[in-house]
Amino acid sequence: MTLIRYRPGLLEDFFGDVFPWERTLRDLYRDFVVGDFEGLKGNYLVPRGVWDEKEDKYIANLDIPGVKKENIKMTLDDRVINVEAGVKTEVEEGKRKEISERFYKGTFSIPLNASDDIASITSKYENGVLRIEIPKVEYKPEEKKVTEIKID
Repeated sequence: MTLIRYRPGLLEDFFGDVFPWERTLRDLYRDFVVGDFEGLKGNYLVPRGVWDEKEDKYIANLDIPGVKKENIKMTLDDRVINVEAGVKTEVEEGKRKEISERFYKGTFSIPLNASDDIASITSKYENGVLRIEIPKVEYKPEEKKVTEIKID
């Protein structure tokens, strides 16, 4: 089984085609400035992710370079993992001051046979890579209750 990235927003896709020049500018920025990152959505970068499935767990490695561990926020909401991170750098040269900011945001759905117990999901940030380990569990589909209604 593979993990499928959660992509919200049909309206964003619809309105993105209303102004095709905006998409062209965004693509140019991504190609020349962002480089190897997977995409640019709004004012944030989508981190590149490598997903791996082992016998007993799923492993996700997300590239989030230059961010301190304290500036990464990760949440689990209804089988969807949200990762947000940001970094701000300031460089002063004489009277000139340059400020740059980068924001990362990734949203990923976890499979039905992966644990959604927050206590069992582990993560570690090291050398610009956020590693998330999600243990597998036995998937038991909910049984549908069918009750007959008497007709008078």
